[in-house]
Amino acid sequence: MRKLFGFLFVIATFVCVLSCNVGLGESVDTEPPTVSVLYPPESSIIRDSFILSGKTEDDKEVKEVQIIVKEINGNDAKPVQTHVVKPTDDVWQVELNAKSESSYPLKDGKYTVDITSTDTAGRVSGISSRTFEIDNTAPVFVIKSPGITNIESATPYGSIFKVVGTIADDHEIETMTVNIKDETGKELVVWTEENVDTAGGTEVVFARYNKDADDGADVYNDRYLQIYGKDTTGDKAFLCTISVADKARTYKNPDDLTKSEGGNTTEGLYLNDDIYDELMGKNSKYKLTASDFKKILNGTYDSSKVASSEN
Repeated sequence: MRKLFGFLFVIATFVCVLSCNVGLGESVDTEPPTVSVLYPPESSIIRDSFILSGKTEDDKEVKEVQIIVKEINGNDAKPVQTHVVKPTDDVWQVELNAKSESSYPLKDGKYTVDITSTDTAGRVSGISSRTFEIDNTAPVFVIKSPGITNIESATPYGSIFKVVGTIADDHEIETMTVNIKDETGKELVVWTEENVDTAGGTEVVFARYNKDADDGADVYNDRYLQIYGKDTTGDKAFLCTISVADKARTYKNPDDLTKSEGGNTTEGLYLNDDIYDELMGKNSKYKLTASDFKKILNGTYDSSKVASSEN
């Protein structure tokens, strides 16, 4: 009877030791945290300030998330900013590129961000990265036609009304919008064309007369008749304003991916006749292009080119 008691005592002791070891192990933080980037989407083209956000998790508690912003230049990525934030309910976010006075701290160009999180035990996650582009410069439009600002000597058109010129932008042009007004300045119609081609110059047809088209069968003929009329003869003069927008977007609401405002939009145009001879023509000492104008505006132009042309 004594031998049986001793055996049961050993078993009970052994079970107790196992239970104590398991409880002790669960109280130790043994795993590093994880971190991810969720917003904006990969390779976004961003204008204005924006929110960068994601998730981070740990078996205990995440102390902080570090965000390193790097500017990409060729094969190099140079750190330009570092931010440290504390997550809330496993979500981290930081506002980047907030405008200061009249400029943005991140100039137009390509960037990548490296994100890591650190838990309260000092363990660091792996790196999560995301690339994006900054574009806060409206397209540059050097317009050839219509190219007159005085209605008394307006650009003549026949059966086709089209906008012709050269557009420069770092990204695709999403829309060109023309606002047609009568001689008094009263708005008549607003037309928009999408996905404007800029290769080799831009020529966008907005209205074209087609005498064989039935009403509603040809959108360009319908547009022509909208402003000129069916039975009108002779000349009619019009005013118009033209704007061009690129495909950059705002990213300010991680909770709603559908809310994103449109691209940079031109506030003015360059008349080809006003600037071509002095700045762009073959006899110009500068020989600038529309792309050069855009780089001058966004601060990425190599001014040594002008210096060398003056020597």
